[in-house]
Amino acid sequence: MRELIFEPVGDPKVQENFKRITEYTDENPFRGMELREFIFGKAETALRVPHGLSFAPRDVIITERTGAGSFSVDQSLTDRTYIVITTTGACTVRMLIGTLGGT
Repeated sequence: MRELIFEPVGDPKVQENFKRITEYTDENPFRGMELREFIFGKAETALRVPHGLSFAPRDVIITERTGAGSFSVDQSLTDRTYIVITTTGACTVRMLIGTLGGT
């Protein structure tokens, strides 16, 4: 994460607010997560779907599933480019994907 530059800010209260904002975002466990939505029109088996992250995500949190199909994520096959998903039919899946805490 990039560090904020406090020196040019002359007001001590503004400096303190920047420090508090930085501490808050550093403590936020979801800072390493990104929201993704995947739409499947039919059953898929071990489909490799690009996730758009530059690292292999360690955590997947499902936020919503709609449609008739169910799904599963095979994290053992997920890498820095693809998440691997199997579905039983058409469905849309929204998930937070990444690494909790950003590490």
